Amino acid sequence: MPQQIREEGMMPEKFDPYHRWLSISPEEQPPTLYRLLGLRPFEDKPDVIETAADRQMTYLRTFQLGKHSKESQNLLNQVAAAKLNLLKPEKKAEYDKLLRERMDLEAEGSEPDEELSTSLVGFLELIEAEKEKQAAGKEVGEKTKPPEPQNSKRGKAAAQAGAGQDRNRRLIIGLAICVAVLIVLILVTWAIRFGGGPEKKSQVPEQRRQPGLHYTIDLSETEDCTRLCNPFRFHLV
Repeated sequence: MPQQIREEGMMPEKFDPYHRWLSISPEEQPPTLYRLLGLRPFEDKPDVIETAADRQMTYLRTFQLGKHSKESQNLLNQVAAAKLNLLKPEKKAEYDKLLRERMDLEAEGSEPDEELSTSLVGFLELIEAEKEKQAAGKEVGEKTKPPEPQNSKRGKAAAQAGAGQDRNRRLIIGLAICVAVLIVLILVTWAIRFGGGPEKKSQVPEQRRQPGLHYTIDLSETEDCTRLCNPFRFHLV
């Protein structure tokens, strides 16, 4: 019996990679994403976040070939996931909101809800749950949507084709009307500028000679005829 007690007292302590490698005590476990990278809460400089994550991963890779290679790889995956989420503004804002709510509850002495888990595993599970919920809602919406009948599709195609032909027909008719109007305007303009109007006849009616009358022209008193010839008379019938 004493030997058994002595052997039980000599049992090796369980290996804690968070505490041994990253100095994260059991009271701080599971760690927040910032604590996992060795950063202060709500660090907002991307280069500081990236440098801290690279430093942690470089250190953890030194244990990949040892007897705790499995634990080393597990922590490497967690650090890489924390880096990825904190470098995405939308994910970081979502996580910071969750972390502030948890810190406020702890400051008030209240027990945080399980949904406010700020550990990496809890946060990733929350993200996956939201994705599954959105995917399920999308699938339900697609299932409830009635399938469109084949005849309806053909009717739509025929209607679209008819609308296109009608539109082309109206376009052709409109162009023909425009061309006809243009030709008429050109002809009217040409006729006004170059085609003279009908010749106007004299308003004075032509004096007709009445048969049987004699017309006498007396040139005896003209100065020219006096000098050139004797007075004479023309008798016109």
